[in-house]
Amino acid sequence: MLATQGPDYVNKIITGKVAYSDQGVVDAYTTYKAWASDAKNTVGGADGTVNTKFLDAIYKVFSNPAEAMMVKQSGFAGGSVATQFPALKYGTDYDFFEFPGVQGLQGGADFMFAFSDKPAAQALIAYLTGTTGGQNWAKANFGISPNKNADGNYTDPQSIKLSSILSKAAGFTFDIGDAIGAPFNTAEFKGVVDVVQGKDIKTTLTTIAAAQAESIK
Repeated sequence: MLATQGPDYVNKIITGKVAYSDQGVVDAYTTYKAWASDAKNTVGGADGTVNTKFLDAIYKVFSNPAEAMMVKQSGFAGGSVATQFPALKYGTDYDFFEFPGVQGLQGGADFMFAFSDKPAAQALIAYLTGTTGGQNWAKANFGISPNKNADGNYTDPQSIKLSSILSKAAGFTFDIGDAIGAPFNTAEFKGVVDVVQGKDIKTTLTTIAAAQAESIK
């Protein structure tokens, strides 16, 4: 949906302003099912798509002989590759690229909250959101920061590339599965699996949309 409809559309799905049974969702599911259930494009067809464990999916690219040419995964996948295959070098043996046609960026985030207005709390927030804090966060390679002052200060090559993608993104949305509550999240996850395994898309999305409405209440 992020590629076909854009981040504003996805955010409206999360807030309930667009029903999960909307035609844009139907179209996205149709596209996804076409390649996620096809044995020519996946390892093991539909069953392989829904039953392969998270890390195992990443590792299939690096098996000998390789079982896959690429894997769609989050930005932290590089750390998993480096841990499992320390002899491989990023940029030489493996690399990543932004999802083709995507209109924005999908991600996760840690949130910072201040539970008082004491000077120490204010100083910490001012530092982390300020110029020096952004620069030092990047230099420590702690992770990608939404602070634009971090740009140009990363030293890890993967972080440099990820930060460039973030800074140029037309919009941002959280992963739907991370951003929604029950019963919507349960129904959405089950629906993706069901569709890949052959269930009717519109019927499945109608069920998920009902859970979406219930969750928004």
